[in-house]
Amino acid sequence: MTMVWQWYSESKVRQDSSNWAAINVVLALSLWHDVSKKTPDDDRLMCQCIRNAQIALQASTLTEHCLLDLQVVLGLAMLFQAGPNPRPTSILVAMAVRMAHRLRLHTKNQMTEFDASTAWERDRVFWIVYVLDRDISLRLRDPYHQQDHDMDVDLPEFKSIDQSGGIVFGNDGNTWINFLLCRIDLSRIQAKTYEMMFSVQGEKLDGAQRQAASEEISLILREWKESIPQQFQPGVLSAHSFAPAVRFLAMLHFSYYHCLFLVRGIFSHDSGWIRRLTRYSDRYALDHCASNPNHEYVSPLPPNWFEGVHASRECMRLFHVVDSKDLALVGYVCPKNHLGLRS
Repeated sequence: MTMVWQWYSESKVRQDSSNWAAINVVLALSLWHDVSKKTPDDDRLMCQCIRNAQIALQASTLTEHCLLDLQVVLGLAMLFQAGPNPRPTSILVAMAVRMAHRLRLHTKNQMTEFDASTAWERDRVFWIVYVLDRDISLRLRDPYHQQDHDMDVDLPEFKSIDQSGGIVFGNDGNTWINFLLCRIDLSRIQAKTYEMMFSVQGEKLDGAQRQAASEEISLILREWKESIPQQFQPGVLSAHSFAPAVRFLAMLHFSYYHCLFLVRGIFSHDSGWIRRLTRYSDRYALDHCASNPNHEYVSPLPPNWFEGVHASRECMRLFHVVDSKDLALVGYVCPKNHLGLRS
């Protein structure tokens, strides 16, 4: 609010394109996430704010970037993330990682140069970059940019519930979860999934090696999910009405399901599964089993199929806590003439 007041009251501030971009991104995010009173006018206003932010950001590309510019890029990445085309988000996240490196957010060597509040803000911005980078990497199966060996920042410090941001409380008012740390842990699993299964080396694995990699990552995912308190498990969340905290927890679980289904190969475009289904169907169509009763039975189902079915049902139940107007969860497509990015 201070930035908005200064923008309209001080002419000097209006010369700063970063401030104008930040104001528009915050307005767009508020319209994106506020599902209480969603109207077509709000959607048009949101797209206009996105366009304003992009224009302002382009105007500042030739200047030395500051932390606020990076936050604008992250805000735009979040806005594009729920859309059906992830390419704009990928471009923005790659830009964000480079900006974070220029600002030296990936190292703690310069932290002593900042006061406690600024250091805390820089730390949180870096970890948001980290999470978005791993998330879009797995979604597109592209290499992620921020390597663990090229960073030395500590995990977000956690002293007490009252002093740490990102704490979400359960319905009982006592059980809590550190959302940021939980999301960072999942991001690391997403990176491991890419490295072991979708990187250049991962694609060279034979069938047995790929199955072993799938089992290893599935075990890590299972341990991650079991570490979440019962109050925040999908079955409990889906039994309660829509609430601001619930929607972010739902997004957390949706990211988990996406990773799990990729690891298990449970999706219709998996070529190996399609071939197995085709052979299975052809064999029975030709009465193969009747003429070869002792032939070894090969199930067309992927390994751990029923675990996947259970996860899919959990995922579907979570949609009941998602408001039908919640664009940040169900996805949103802005009119093409409002988008400044090309895929």
